[in-house]
Amino acid sequence: METGHYLKTVLEVFDSPDIKKAFDANTKWDVIEIVSTRFLSGAAELSQRAKMAESGRRVLKFVADNDFRTAIDPILFQSTVRPMGGHAEAWVAAYRMTPEGRGFAGIAPEAAANSPAGAHKSRRASSLHSARVDRN
Repeated sequence: METGHYLKTVLEVFDSPDIKKAFDANTKWDVIEIVSTRFLSGAAELSQRAKMAESGRRVLKFVADNDFRTAIDPILFQSTVRPMGGHAEAWVAAYRMTPEGRGFAGIAPEAAANSPAGAHKSRRASSLHSARVDRN
């Protein structure tokens, strides 16, 4: 119990406006990363990992709490999972800022086009292109 209390107190101190200003940081995780890098020659990328942890937690909680009875209707499924899109994108963006994520090539364009969402976008882009050609 004492350790948890001390940890909470330290995180509150790191989150105070004067400490964040002194280290030119936006969040408590930025403060920890700066102190670790500047004074301890330690692990960097803590703020990115904190973002990944928070985004991942939200996505996993959503998946755990949802029974996904929307499998019958794709539109209903898309509207159900749409709120998680931002969290998934935040996780990927933070991951790409980490050392191992910098080398991540991502999804190949042909693989994305073959996915259901990618195929839908390809059909839509194709129909938009056809509409433009027809007007000319």
